[in-house]
Amino acid sequence: MLRKDLPVIVCFLLLALPIVAQDENEWSVWMWNNSTQELMRVYEDGSRLIVPIRLPYGYIIDDYYYWYFPEFTRDGRYMTICARIGADNTVFVYDLMNGSQVAYFNFTYAHSCYAVFDETGTRLAIGLAWWFDEWFWHVNSRMIVLEIGTGRVLSELRPGRRHPDTSEWFPFVGYPVTFEGDIVHFDEVPYEGRTRVWEWNIKQGTFSEMVNYPHPISYLQSRHLLGIGERIELEVNTELEYEQTYGLGAGHKPNVINVLGNDGNRTPILYSPTSDIRAISFIDNGRKIALLTRRDWENVGWTHYLDRNGGLFALPPEIQQYRVTEELYGTADGFVLFREPEDGLDDLIHYRFEDDDLISSVLWQAETSDETWDVVWVTPLEGEPGLRPLTDLEMITFTGTE
Repeated sequence: MLRKDLPVIVCFLLLALPIVAQDENEWSVWMWNNSTQELMRVYEDGSRLIVPIRLPYGYIIDDYYYWYFPEFTRDGRYMTICARIGADNTVFVYDLMNGSQVAYFNFTYAHSCYAVFDETGTRLAIGLAWWFDEWFWHVNSRMIVLEIGTGRVLSELRPGRRHPDTSEWFPFVGYPVTFEGDIVHFDEVPYEGRTRVWEWNIKQGTFSEMVNYPHPISYLQSRHLLGIGERIELEVNTELEYEQTYGLGAGHKPNVINVLGNDGNRTPILYSPTSDIRAISFIDNGRKIALLTRRDWENVGWTHYLDRNGGLFALPPEIQQYRVTEELYGTADGFVLFREPEDGLDDLIHYRFEDDDLISSVLWQAETSDETWDVVWVTPLEGEPGLRPLTDLEMITFTGTE
């Protein structure tokens, strides 16, 4: 039963969509076109399938500040997206396998919202923002977790609660980024200079700042090998000698890659005294880790990869170019790269490892420069049993010149 103080309407629908059939491809990519409200599934063999998303009349997929993007369950079958009409926001859930819109959850008086699935695909964490001006939050701003099958609200976090350690008021809401077990990680909203990352334990009702995380905590899916349970993370470690001029903003200078154990212990495996490690991604089914680094304003890119023997290898020059891309996603045989060149057509390139060679092929290319596609999901990596544990590595010093 829904809480009466939450303006939520739950409805289950069957709305015809093109059926996304099961396939024999090992991995695929979902891309989203916000202008046309279409999904495109690109398969490893280069075949594609367009899936239009039909919303009820009058709904638009944006808010006052930025576009919404769809989120997926880990198997890529279910998709959720926020859409608004007037002052109301609705979270829609689609089953892309059997061609149906299966549920929606309507929230009155919410300027914007964002939703993510948990690892089982049965719950949603939803962030809802409503403000009278930039710094004054309305009582309807909140984060909630609900059960998709019943619409039951399982937990809620509103501005105005006190911090458990400092007793200070919690003056903001957030947009969820990850949801696993009882833990929701979310970015703080509004963005006051730098965005802080918070952890919300929905079972215990506690929340705390994740001080070791740089902003943003994107690419988390790429940092987790689901099959073998191995997880890596970036950290800002101020105890190590660190000569850094160009950070990612005030207070954001990630310089260490850790392996995060199930017990919460962190094992550092790579340290960079000269470069920001802007992002990391498992590639080649977890056999390697790609590094997006920044040495200065003119040298930003996916420059290197680390293998499980501690070897550091340079990636091809076209991947390292400044402002070519920040979107790299691991696949079972290598990785895909979504490129948005300033003077060319967007494209999706597949790189696969063959012995010591890296072979590339174009999976997709935009027909015009006006197309607005983005990568929104790639088949998550499992990892292989028998891989050498990353915790066996001695900490490596990375200078960016390897």
